[in-house]
Amino acid sequence: MDLEKLKSVWKKYTEKLPMEPLTQEEAIKIAIHKKVMNRVNYLIFIKAFLAISMGISFFYFASYYYLYINDYKYTIPFIIVSIILLVSFVFYVYWVILMLKININTNTLVLYAKAIGKIRLAEKWEMLISLIVAVPLMLICLPPLTSLMLNRIDFYTNMNLYLPKMLLIAVLSVIGGLLYYWKNYRIIKEMQKYLNELEV
Repeated sequence: MDLEKLKSVWKKYTEKLPMEPLTQEEAIKIAIHKKVMNRVNYLIFIKAFLAISMGISFFYFASYYYLYINDYKYTIPFIIVSIILLVSFVFYVYWVILMLKININTNTLVLYAKAIGKIRLAEKWEMLISLIVAVPLMLICLPPLTSLMLNRIDFYTNMNLYLPKMLLIAVLSVIGGLLYYWKNYRIIKEMQKYLNELEV
């Protein structure tokens, strides 16, 4: 039998051999790994989407600077909104980079646990800063800018028309923000729980 035929026969023989079964512990670790990585990928997608949205919004508002630059009533809100959008963009990019560094296949799980801890802390600070500082400032500053930018209407002389809409948007924004952060925080807690199971 020549070498090529011998290789062919050996390949067919090895293909028929049953694969070594996984132990129960290994199967559990693989299942946990998949669950954690699914949640990591979800968070990466959400934060990447927010980073892109903030970046586009920043450049969009910056392109209309000529409308606001000559009147301090609009210049100050414009500067505040621009700073919030830019800082948010940088923060979300940092968030995505932090998430991408997670690797559950390390020899020890210490670094992985630290990464999850950093993510949980970053999410908590994001929630506090957003709901206490960013959202209120945006709700105050955006209406004057958008009314002038989209409709060329002076917001301050037509405030009564916008006030009911502002209150509705404020309530919806706070509720939406709370639901968003509650979901993300729950996902991070699940990741920590799965990590603890993996260490057992």
